[in-house]
This record gives sequence, C-alpha cells and structure tokens, in this order.
Amino acid sequence: MRRFRAFVLLLILLVLFAGTTGVKAQTYLFQVPREIVSVYINDDGNLTIDYSITFTNESPDPLDIIDIGLPNNNYDPSSITADVNGNRLDKIRKSQYVPMGIEVHLEEYSIQTGNTATLHVNIGIVSNALGKSELQEAEDYASLEFTPNYFGSEYVRGKTHLTFSIILPAGMDCLLYTSPSP
Repeated sequence: MRRFRAFVLLLILLVLFAGTTGVKAQTYLFQVPREIVSVYINDDGNLTIDYSITFTNESPDPLDIIDIGLPNNNYDPSSITADVNGNRLDKIRKSQYVPMGIEVHLEEYSIQTGNTATLHVNIGIVSNALGKSELQEAEDYASLEFTPNYFGSEYVRGKTHLTFSIILPAGMDCLLYTSPSP
C-alpha cells in the first residue's frame, strides 16, 4: 500500500517551527473542506493541541498515513490519541519526514478514492513551547506563535473552512500581536 504523506507546516510556537508540506506520491490529490485547530495553554505552561481535519480523497491511492507537525519534539507520546470518524487509531509514531512531528497510520480506516473522512488527533502534552516575549511592550508576557497547517497547491484543491482557537487559562491576560502574512 502506498503511503500518504501530507507534510504539514502547522505550528510555530515560540521561536521556531520548521515544517514542510507535501505528499510522497504525485498521484495524490485531495480536498480539505474543513479544519479545526485548538491550542490550549495549560496552567502548568504545557500545551494541548487538538486537530480535526476533514479530507476528501480525489486520487487513485488511499490516504493512509498523515504527518502532523508539532512545535517541538518535547511532547509526551503517551498523551497522543487519534481517530478517523470515531474509529480509534493506535499506530502513531515519530514522523520519518517531518523533523518535529508525528505520523498517524490510518490502517484499515485509510481514506479511499472518492471518500471523505475526518482525522482527529490530540496531543495532550507539549512542553517547552512558551517563552519570553520578544516585543518590548510585552516583556512580561510569554510568547506564542501559530501558523495553521497548509498543503501544497499541487496536492490540494478547493477551499478550506478553517477554525482556529487559542484557549488561555482562567485569569491570563493577553496582548495580541499579528504579523503580516509572508
């Protein structure tokens, strides 16, 4: 079975997140009609990251492995859960292709040609992702940067309804700074 590789530039949290986007075979073509990304800042400073990505497979090959980029390699593998349309996935490993990421094996729940399915991945503990702000007016604040994932235009088509949330602990103040798109 051919392996689906969707390289994700998903998160830049704090200083640096380097990810790539792509797929292993040129025959892959899919849509991502909906994506929901939630980043929870926990009281202890760790993050919980939750992805819900809907794929529609338009290629002749099944989508069977999906790579998810992470902000760093300081995640707890035992805190990760994944499912496709509610069907639990147990084979989650360090990505072979994304330096800071995981690969989720869809196995018997691979998305076949013409089918649509939603992959849900929750990374319960990502540590060392917050740091001191570099902005002079926010020296006493922690820094968090986020870039939603995207897929190369040669592999994905159509529009994506993207929902992105950052959930802060109760009582935390927030100074929002947005940088222009590259």
